[in-house]
Amino acid sequence: MAGKFPGAPDLDSFWTLLMDGVDAIGPVPADRWDSTAQLDPEKEIQAVGGFIDGVDRFDAQFFGISPREAEAIDPQQRLMLEVGWRALEDAGQRADALAGTRTGVYVGASWHDYELLRKDRDARPTPHSLVGNALDVIAARLSYFLKVRGPSMTVETGCSSSLVALHLACQALRDGEIDAAVVGGTNLILDPHVTVGLTHFGGLSPDGRCKTFSAAANGFVRGEGVAALYVKTLARALADGDRIHGVVANTVVNNDGGGESLVTPSPAGQEDLLRRAYRTGAVPAGAPDYVEAHGTGTGRGDPIEATAIGRVLGGDRDTPLLIGSVKTNIGHLEAGAGLAGLMKNLLALRHRVLPPSLHSAELNPAIPFDDINVRVVREATPLPPTGPLCLGVNSFGWGGTNAHVVLLSPPGTEQAAAADEGPATGLPAVLPLSAKDDVALGRRAADLAPLVPATAEGTAAQAGALAWRRDHHPHRAAVVATDADTLRTALTALAEAPDGEPEAPGLVTGSAVPGGGTAFVFPGQGSQWTGMGTGLFRDSPLFADVVTRCADALRPHTDWNLLDIFSGRADDTWTRRIDMLQPTLWAMSLGLAELWRAAGIEPDVVLGHSQGEITAATVAGILSYEDAALVMARRSAIARRTSGQGRMLAVDLDRDAALAALEGFEDSVSLAVHNGPHSCVLSGEKEAVLTLKELLDAEGTYCRLVNVDYASHSPQMDPLREDLLAALAPVRPREARIPLMSTVRRTRLAGPEMDAAYWVENLRSPVQFADAMQAVLDDGITHVVEISPHPVLAPAV
Repeated sequence: MAGKFPGAPDLDSFWTLLMDGVDAIGPVPADRWDSTAQLDPEKEIQAVGGFIDGVDRFDAQFFGISPREAEAIDPQQRLMLEVGWRALEDAGQRADALAGTRTGVYVGASWHDYELLRKDRDARPTPHSLVGNALDVIAARLSYFLKVRGPSMTVETGCSSSLVALHLACQALRDGEIDAAVVGGTNLILDPHVTVGLTHFGGLSPDGRCKTFSAAANGFVRGEGVAALYVKTLARALADGDRIHGVVANTVVNNDGGGESLVTPSPAGQEDLLRRAYRTGAVPAGAPDYVEAHGTGTGRGDPIEATAIGRVLGGDRDTPLLIGSVKTNIGHLEAGAGLAGLMKNLLALRHRVLPPSLHSAELNPAIPFDDINVRVVREATPLPPTGPLCLGVNSFGWGGTNAHVVLLSPPGTEQAAAADEGPATGLPAVLPLSAKDDVALGRRAADLAPLVPATAEGTAAQAGALAWRRDHHPHRAAVVATDADTLRTALTALAEAPDGEPEAPGLVTGSAVPGGGTAFVFPGQGSQWTGMGTGLFRDSPLFADVVTRCADALRPHTDWNLLDIFSGRADDTWTRRIDMLQPTLWAMSLGLAELWRAAGIEPDVVLGHSQGEITAATVAGILSYEDAALVMARRSAIARRTSGQGRMLAVDLDRDAALAALEGFEDSVSLAVHNGPHSCVLSGEKEAVLTLKELLDAEGTYCRLVNVDYASHSPQMDPLREDLLAALAPVRPREARIPLMSTVRRTRLAGPEMDAAYWVENLRSPVQFADAMQAVLDDGITHVVEISPHPVLAPAV
């Protein structure tokens, strides 16, 4: 959720304003109109109000709008774009993920002040101004920008508009018409015409204060504001690990349907509304704990509303029902008033305290508070520290359309917060920031600097939210943070030098380059070293969980314990036995891959080199951990039978030259690996490979022996075929969740092909890494990450 209110440009400052008991009413800003002028020959016009700053400021470029068009657009449309975007950011919902979805947009709005202002200034109508000042386009423009396909409507029911908008969104969610909704409310006071009309109507306070439930109540003062909520069903929000501010247990809308006059509030209509609102099993007994009243501070309206609340909800309570109104702080936001009260309640649920309602030192004697068992919250009042809470919100339209929302504290809040953090990696947090230009990037850093968490867990949660739950823009920065001070220093440096080159420990800045995707590449043997992974196993819960899962999967197939290696308890025997080395590299690479993914780096394709293809198939979801462990354990154990019989030789030759070098050795040595234009590996009988090395050395061809004592990807593997087929018969490959490029067949595999026969082929056939790598590059991959404890394939890539 997000909002801009008088004296409060964001919800944190809004809460501070409420708790500090601030009255945010002030004089009409000089850039609106001359409040000292005689605006009406008969009446003195209210010269104060609750105003927000910056209604003329708008980041048109961010929203893809030209400056010329932006100038013709009602600021209500512009601000709804901005606040709607901020609500999505608060929810951790990436806007790009909403494109094409059944997401609805419902906005409450009433007045056309900007259109009146343009007419007063003799601005000529244009296509931009016609669309830019239509009320329905307040919602439609946000739908257009987000590219969402759910219902889009601006709701106009007077001062209940924004709460009725929420009601319609909740109905659509319950009916399955939409998957999610952005609900908004807006009110701006740009021109005095409406104020003049309301003065004649008789609802405005002569002294410009909203004194709800007070003996001095004499009308309301107008206020501005823009607010937006992102709403889902509770089940879906919990499943998605969303941040949940509160649960809408029920919404009810009715109309007074007659009465003293069209614009006079009806006791019967309000009582009917409240009875229907709490006639549901979703509301706990004794509810609500508090009702945020419509509370305009009028002589007629306050007693009718308070009495209706007390008659319906106060009678059976042991203690008085608490009531109050945010209008005493910020004025009456008219079409946006309902969401202002709702957000006050949502913040009260978060902090479990009710802010004071102002200007009610002497209570209205026309309200029988004791008889109806209600009490005005005149000082900050703690709510019960534990257990579910229930708060209600009233909002009434001047044509008799009434709305009430029942809010509950969210269940599963702790679980949802944990989901935001992502896996606990135990590593320094990397906080990514981005914006559409460097100035905006500096502002983003300035916004985040005061919010730096004090704990490593909090920093991890913030990093996870920024990586996973924010849209990413071209101008970027990242902070590698080991503690709060490092993070705060880096963010401050970025905020203070957005146009320069900020310098701070752990801070990196740059611009995104067009990218077509990311490949994870998993090598075979050669990247191992004694002690690899022991620090990660000790310090990173995520890495340790992956290794432990691998150890459990390997246990039925081995007579040694993988955990002894990663805990440092084992000697270096594992580095010399391929049946220990290869499974250890599998676990190591899987753990590293999950760390990359936890940091927000997801592969668009995976490929593996020799045994590394088993790891690739695991990450792709083709092999379960159990099947991958079986393939890795049996493949390496059966291949170990040939240990000591063969060698492998890396040569700096292209494929044709490598084949030519084999002349005279065709029966004993073969081309095993083609890594790149000048990188091949030859494999075969031990003595023959050593003799060939001597010849190549003498010719000046660079070559080196690979640190293995068997000849994989050569005819030496042929006798192992039947035993390996039988051992791997239980393997049941699945459809790939991530595309896999085969380095055996040089094509993408769907998954089910990677059965026992494939893994025999993987051990025996040449590794066509160069061709497979070129194929993924041709498909548009622009970033390649080698997932290994030491880089061995990077030169080939």
